[in-house]
Amino acid sequence: MKITNKLGLPDNYVNAVRVYRPKSDRISVTHLVNPPMIRKLLLEKWNEIKIDAADFWKRMLGIGFHDLLESDDENSETYISTEFDGFTISGRADLYVPKTQELIDIKTTSVWAVLLGKRQPEWERQLNCYAWLFRRQKKPVRSLAVWAFLVDWSDYERRKRRQYPDNDILKIEIPLWSYERQEKYVAQRVKAHKNPRPCTPEERWATKDIWAAKRTGNRLPRLFESREEAAEYLEKGPGGEIEYRPGENRRCNKYCIVSSVCPYKNETSES
Repeated sequence: MKITNKLGLPDNYVNAVRVYRPKSDRISVTHLVNPPMIRKLLLEKWNEIKIDAADFWKRMLGIGFHDLLESDDENSETYISTEFDGFTISGRADLYVPKTQELIDIKTTSVWAVLLGKRQPEWERQLNCYAWLFRRQKKPVRSLAVWAFLVDWSDYERRKRRQYPDNDILKIEIPLWSYERQEKYVAQRVKAHKNPRPCTPEERWATKDIWAAKRTGNRLPRLFESREEAAEYLEKGPGGEIEYRPGENRRCNKYCIVSSVCPYKNETSES
């Protein structure tokens, strides 16, 4: 993997960028819950992949938090693994509290990702995989939680918006599945990684084409899925203008580590 430095960032930062290289017979929980095509391309195209150091600053914040958690406490940054269906499945849980049997993960994220619930389904799958690993090792888990550090929290927005978080650190309870449901999910994911296919629209974080219709005198536009609907809306008012906002695959275009070598990127962007 080649790490570029288009912005001329300090060498210390560039050298600190770390990317885990997968192995064919091992699957980390992170890779397990992520699209199988990403892991497939990491395995097959590692030496061809190019990423820029500037794209990693948010991830580096998360790495910094996890480094702080590493200590002599045997319950912090607990590495755990198990054999399952021909693979070694492994994970590193941020914190396990034996007294309460709570499994905790630390996340750096945005306020709106939390408010809109965009990341919770992913966190739920990830933490339940960690819980499955612990239960396989006879360590009981009674609850799951994420401590979310909100990197874009604003006191100004807090005073202006009713539903805005009161603090820039938030604890989010995560639903705990039954052991049977956890193992069924893991089995489904292993099967998917054995037969990887192009990412689905959901996995690509695909958004639809939108037409924004803004009536004269109105500050906020109404959003429609077709130009005809937007035009019909404007015909009922004092007129205005229509703005076309093309859909995109947000993960492919902005966040995917293998986008530089993905043969499906352009194809799926248009599907």
